[in-house]
Amino acid sequence: MYEQGLVIFRELGDRWGIAGTLADLGSLAREQRDCPTAHSLYRESLKIFRELEHKRGIARLLECFACSAAAQLQAERSLRLAGAAAALRQNIGAPLTPAEQAKLEVILDPARHALTNTAGATAWLEGWAMPVEKAIEGVLMP
Repeated sequence: MYEQGLVIFRELGDRWGIAGTLADLGSLAREQRDCPTAHSLYRESLKIFRELEHKRGIARLLECFACSAAAQLQAERSLRLAGAAAALRQNIGAPLTPAEQAKLEVILDPARHALTNTAGATAWLEGWAMPVEKAIEGVLMP
């Protein structure tokens, strides 16, 4: 259904719809442990949200990349990206819903446990302080 929706959004030229659907397809790929496909879809989605200057979409994609990094046992990167997304969400006044936050916490939990408390907090704070453009550039690089 997502793929059919993507075709329709592309036909309509609905860039927001395209970006959102690409992110959803990326998350499905990530859940199936197909990280290369997930990353490709996430990158395309992020580029569109960036062009649209849709900060909530950008935060969502940074969280997607954080979840992917956690699944690949890249704990510091995961927490750094999650910190950057959290800072962006705070800046734009768009917090996650309690259910979304709980789901994100479950996915990031292995990354937190892979590091000492100090290392985990340091990675998070580095992300929090990172300019959004730097976080975006970091995930758009192949």
